[in-house]
Amino acid sequence: MVCSKPFFVLLAFLSIGALALPEHPWNDRKGNDHKESGYGKDCLTDNEARFLVDTYNYFFIRFDPQVVEQYLAPDFHEFSDSYITLFTPGSKPLGSPVSASRDEFIQNHIDDPVYPEGTPNWFKIEEIFHTCTMIGFRWMLPPEGEFSMGPLPIRGNDIMYTAKRDGKWVITAEWSEFNTLAWAQNFGNCAVETSV
Repeated sequence: MVCSKPFFVLLAFLSIGALALPEHPWNDRKGNDHKESGYGKDCLTDNEARFLVDTYNYFFIRFDPQVVEQYLAPDFHEFSDSYITLFTPGSKPLGSPVSASRDEFIQNHIDDPVYPEGTPNWFKIEEIFHTCTMIGFRWMLPPEGEFSMGPLPIRGNDIMYTAKRDGKWVITAEWSEFNTLAWAQNFGNCAVETSV
């Protein structure tokens, strides 16, 4: 390849320009999100992130509005096209919130079945990762055990936004997507060919 002198001059100017770009907050990431500097703001610890994930998932085991009020912000929003597709088909457009406030979340789940005190968390958390204020986690409802949902495992991914308010971490928004086809088959709502 033949390169002319102007090409090298342009390359030199581009290199110098790249070095002069303004510094962005995300440039100092070390690869482990929970170790980012946070620039003077409070950051979730690993234990706090795990506590919020476990608390949120426990809402679906033993729903208690008083606990929900402690750990969901009043302006909490819940998003899940999986949930809308499976449980409210046609009543809400995809992409809209399942719950647009903490009060609506309570109304949506107040009639969920309550399992006895001491019931283990039937969500198996497979991985949690977090930044200063955001938590991502993968979960599974296993096909075996006391709370088997049916022959197929159901897997999902959630992203949770949090904020520290009045000295306590609360959940401000939550996105959840999961395998609705496996869920529907486990409850006999559709037939799925499982052999490959």
